Amino acid sequence: LCMSGSDLMSDQSPAAMLQWCLDNNIISDVNDARNDIRKVPAPVAGPAGASGCALVLRGISSPREYERFDGRKARSAGWRATYSELKAWYIDPLGADVVLHTWTGPEADEVIAAYAPAAHSVEPARNFGAAYAALIVRGVCDPSVISTGQRCTRVLQNKFSAFWSLREAVRLLGEQEAARGAPYAFVLNTRFDVRLRFDDGRPGGPLAVDAGEVRRSGDRAFVAWKQPSMADHSRPFLDDKLFAGSGAVSRRAGAAFDALPSFAAAGEEGFTFSNHVNLERALGVTAATSEVSPLCAALRRADTGACIIVDLYRDDGAVTGQH
Repeated sequence: LCMSGSDLMSDQSPAAMLQWCLDNNIISDVNDARNDIRKVPAPVAGPAGASGCALVLRGISSPREYERFDGRKARSAGWRATYSELKAWYIDPLGADVVLHTWTGPEADEVIAAYAPAAHSVEPARNFGAAYAALIVRGVCDPSVISTGQRCTRVLQNKFSAFWSLREAVRLLGEQEAARGAPYAFVLNTRFDVRLRFDDGRPGGPLAVDAGEVRRSGDRAFVAWKQPSMADHSRPFLDDKLFAGSGAVSRRAGAAFDALPSFAAAGEEGFTFSNHVNLERALGVTAATSEVSPLCAALRRADTGACIIVDLYRDDGAVTGQH
């Protein structure tokens, strides 16, 4: 497992734990111990592939210009800022394997070279029109509704593309687990333009995984919840940009693609057919259920215990807060 030093020593007495920390130069003296005792210990990093941690990346990676649902031109964010954060704060400290699916683009080769994934797929853009044709309510999107839940051609194409990429990335994760002969204990599942901030307002740093919490959780998902911010938000909802848990959690999420038509069978549109709610359905959770845990219960900043705030890197002309 990828785990903290304290978890490895969980069966020891406080005195034995203190002596172990002194012997291994984790703290330099007793005064340091008093100062650091409430901190989340730094993770013990093993060789790549041996830690039990993985990173799953999906979606668009190369920056591109595109037409939004409201007809405005925009440019997607690049992947480099996200890569720098994930590399320094998650991949390297935890010895995590990387598995990714992305679409062809001018920087796809650079993405693969940088992340050096254990498994990957770079796929030409697909037209999912045949898959979503029966779900179309209107051909032209309503520019007054900022929603991934509109059942118009452009939004449905983007939705099916996003969930296909998630499905393929999860398929590769399963193949990699088979190749290594063991499942991953903790999988962080996110996209190429995610931005990690911390709730203490300080700059980022290496993350720690609470191995004890991960073991106790079994196949429980670790997620971040977003609070209602628009008129059609009827409740807090899952942030689909980043979630975590065992490989089984990612596999449940990956099943969303094939379930999209059934999710829309009752005529769902708007918030109730948004990417957030579709992922909730695939995972079988909502903010009101107990079968889910806060992301911070399992993953937090190693030195301070600060929790991650999930955000996106955006180009200057983009609108944040879409659902």
